[in-house]
Amino acid sequence: MTLGEEYFRQGWRRFLATRTVDTDTRKIMEKALGVFTWVAEMLPGSTFSAHLADTWYYRGQICRYVYGWYKEAAQCYQQVVTNWPGYKYAREAQFRIGDCYERMMSLGWATESEARPKIEQAYKATIDVMQIAMVPWKRLSS
Repeated sequence: MTLGEEYFRQGWRRFLATRTVDTDTRKIMEKALGVFTWVAEMLPGSTFSAHLADTWYYRGQICRYVYGWYKEAAQCYQQVVTNWPGYKYAREAQFRIGDCYERMMSLGWATESEARPKIEQAYKATIDVMQIAMVPWKRLSS
């Protein structure tokens, strides 16, 4: 586990326990975000590092859940989906893109004409991936 992941997990546990982002949780998550940002800046565009996929995913989680920065979170999740489609949280990242755009639209931060295509694309891609993953099970039951 990387230092950034450790900070993230500490902060995430606090968040789940209280369902709020208190001062201590925010400080822990700021440390995590600092580490993840540093890694992303040191290895820009690199697809060789497994830690880089984690970096972008966890940055998205912090932007979305701690700060409510939905556009930035969607951009982080898109990095995961584009560069690491086989990553363990790629399907969730794909779903979160749609969720972020739904929230931006509901808050008036994105117009429906801007957000709706991205929402539909994200959710359709999530469903397509899930159907592909289920194909072997269908064959076994036939």
